[in-house]
Amino acid sequence: MTDWLRRRNPEDVPTPVAIAVADYCRRAQAPASPSRVREALSLLSTDDDFRARALADGTPLAIPLGPFAVVDILLGTAPEVASQREQTGYYELVGSMVAQQEPPKPKPAKAATSLSAQPAARLSREPVELVESPRAAAKAQAKAESVRQRIAPVRRRFEDSIVATDSSPTVQEVESLAGPPPTPPAGTQWRRRDLPAPRGRFTRVEPPKQPWRYLMDASIKNDLVELIKQHGNRLAIHKVLGAQYEGRRRGSVLSVDEVVELLKHHGIFAALEAHERERLMSVLTEQKGFLAQTAHLFECTIDELQALITVIGLSEAVEALRERFRRESLASPNIRLQLKLVGRPKYLDDLGIRRRFEQFVSATLKKLIDETPGDDWNERLEGLSSAKALPLDGLKRAAVALKLKPRSASPHA
Repeated sequence: MTDWLRRRNPEDVPTPVAIAVADYCRRAQAPASPSRVREALSLLSTDDDFRARALADGTPLAIPLGPFAVVDILLGTAPEVASQREQTGYYELVGSMVAQQEPPKPKPAKAATSLSAQPAARLSREPVELVESPRAAAKAQAKAESVRQRIAPVRRRFEDSIVATDSSPTVQEVESLAGPPPTPPAGTQWRRRDLPAPRGRFTRVEPPKQPWRYLMDASIKNDLVELIKQHGNRLAIHKVLGAQYEGRRRGSVLSVDEVVELLKHHGIFAALEAHERERLMSVLTEQKGFLAQTAHLFECTIDELQALITVIGLSEAVEALRERFRRESLASPNIRLQLKLVGRPKYLDDLGIRRRFEQFVSATLKKLIDETPGDDWNERLEGLSSAKALPLDGLKRAAVALKLKPRSASPHA
């Protein structure tokens, strides 16, 4: 513990070095606050800043590594040992010990030399004209021009931001030709140029997650009750809590099983299960047994929804409900409903009755069209639409989807 001594004030730590080390700790799954990063870097001297920057620019040597672990590695400790110390809470003790030390005074800023800081006696003298050498003037002018070029806005054209994926002429070749640009080939595909990820102050950094022990506090029970009322299922609650809290193991991702254990700890898991059963059956009945649409409303995948149905013990009830809607779809005598379901192939595929339903509706619709008097296909469809009060456009679309339209019929029918 003899190496954990402050060598400078935390305010004297260069900001680029502190930002680089903070990003390194985030990638090493041990994010820390800016003040903690500066506290750790205050243990290093100014001569070690380049070593900290070189380490932070590379890939994490172990996981997890906090700011004090980074300093420990720079002091000669192996990365695996530093990672073990980070997991055991060794650096928490080091941080508390460093916080008790009196920080050195920050370095004073250099005094600015201006006319107002000069004695009044010197201001009373006559001004002296300084003659600048031609070489210094040329150097200053070149430096000003280079700075002006660096900060000048870059004007880009739309053609410069796309790249052709085939062997068609590039933009530069087209511009070099005289006359109007040629038309690109019919099969030309264009894609956007891949731009580098933002860096510096434009980098998007995820907020640090809170430890698991905060979820076990009794004060969070009311928040969990509100989440149950708002979302109503464990999958949505897991997504909300997973973005804010870690799992039981430090640095791990929160799992659904840990969410269930958390709700059982607070005594509200039974209420969640009752709410899940009621909401699931209500939404599935409203969607007429459409599992894909129900999963979309629950903001999860079909596999996750089926796993949820199995866990809460609704497999038989859900299958019975879907079987009821299968029988209604196949045995309904309402031709208007049949035409409506023909335009919903995804729903029929979800129920697994698309082939049987299309065969059933095809036979029924073909029989009605053949029994309707008329000289040609269009007159029969119009007569059937008038006789059964059916939309003519729906009849035409159903006839095309079921392949009932004869080849001799008009292409615009």
